[in-house]
Amino acid sequence: MEKVSITRRKLMDVWTVLEGLGEKTLHIKAMYAIVKNRKTLNTEIEAIRDAARPPQGFIAYEKERIALCESFCSRNEKGEPVIENKAFVFPLDKLSDFHEELKRLQEKHVKDIEDANKLDVQMGQLLEDAVDIDVYTIPANVLEDGGLTLAQFELLVDVGIITEPVE
Repeated sequence: MEKVSITRRKLMDVWTVLEGLGEKTLHIKAMYAIVKNRKTLNTEIEAIRDAARPPQGFIAYEKERIALCESFCSRNEKGEPVIENKAFVFPLDKLSDFHEELKRLQEKHVKDIEDANKLDVQMGQLLEDAVDIDVYTIPANVLEDGGLTLAQFELLVDVGIITEPVE
C-alpha cells in the first residue's frame, strides 16, 4: 500500500475507472489490486455521495417541475412527452402559460432552490479538497489487454495505482 494525496474529484474519476475494470477478466494480481483499491476508496466515495444528496424540499420541487413540464410539453403520436437533447419540447402557444406556472412554482420553492444551489457550491469546494488515501499498486504489465483508454491509464498512473512494469 502506498499513501497518495488526491482531490475528491479525481478520486471519483478513479472510482469510475476501477468500477469499469471490475467487470473485465484480468490477471489475478490486477483483479486483486482493483478489489483492494475499491474497498479502500469505498468509504470516501459513499461519504461524497451522501454529502451530495439534494435537500428533500428540492427533490419535491423537481418532482413538481417535471410534472409541470409534462403537462405543458408537446406529445408524440403515442401521447408521450417529446424530449430532444434531454429537454422537454413545448408548443409555442403553451410556452407563455408554462413560464408563468414555472415562475409560481419557483417562488413557492425559493428557499429549496437556494439550498440546492448552496449545496452545489459547497460540493464543488469539497471535491477540490485533497484527501490522503492508501492505494494498492498494480504493475503496468499486469494490466496488459485491460482495455484501458489512454486517459484512464494516465489517471491511474498519475495517482500512483499503476506503477512501472515488473519483469
